[in-house]
Amino acid sequence: MGTNNTGTDAAVPQPVGTGTDWKTTTAGNFHSCAIRSTGRLYCWGSNPVGELGTNNTGTNAPVPNRVILIAE
Repeated sequence: MGTNNTGTDAAVPQPVGTGTDWKTTTAGNFHSCAIRSTGRLYCWGSNPVGELGTNNTGTNAPVPNRVILIAE
């Protein structure tokens, strides 16, 4: 959920990280990503095959981690 409470369910919406300026969000089965008003991308959750885009395949993220985008 991005709240650093792994293994804990929530019946009501929870704040994600410390940011209050999330512009848009999207969710997969076990991970989520969001863009802040600054345009920066953050992802959190399960990462067995690199879903989070952080170059740490296999390392889960219980809180939002910034994804560094590389220009082509």
